[in-house]
Amino acid sequence: MAAVYLSICRMLETNTTSVLLEENASKIKSDDVGWEYGSLADLSNKDKVKCLFCNHVIIGGVYRHKQHVAHVGNFVAKCKKSSQEAKDRCKKSLEEASKKRMEKTSRELELREGVNISRVGDA
Repeated sequence: MAAVYLSICRMLETNTTSVLLEENASKIKSDDVGWEYGSLADLSNKDKVKCLFCNHVIIGGVYRHKQHVAHVGNFVAKCKKSSQEAKDRCKKSLEEASKKRMEKTSRELELREGVNISRVGDA
């Protein structure tokens, strides 16, 4: 009887360990707020993110997932179960990314204006 009990305990422990390993594998090591509300739906494809609120799988990566949670964007299904805090945090993250992208584009344009490319011999 004790041997059967030990065998069952080992099976339960093995199953629990494999579930935890699979769950940890679907988490991304990133400080992006989007990963707090989603996990990888497919471990081999970072573009498929599963929403932790509604279990909807978003194809388009964590950026599109944040749009889903924050109810931002025209062509993204809105999450019906996301909390107001999650919406606010994801929206703020999206706004910061947009601002950073605009600043980078502006710096690049300024650099390009200052560069004069001409052919050899042209004056």
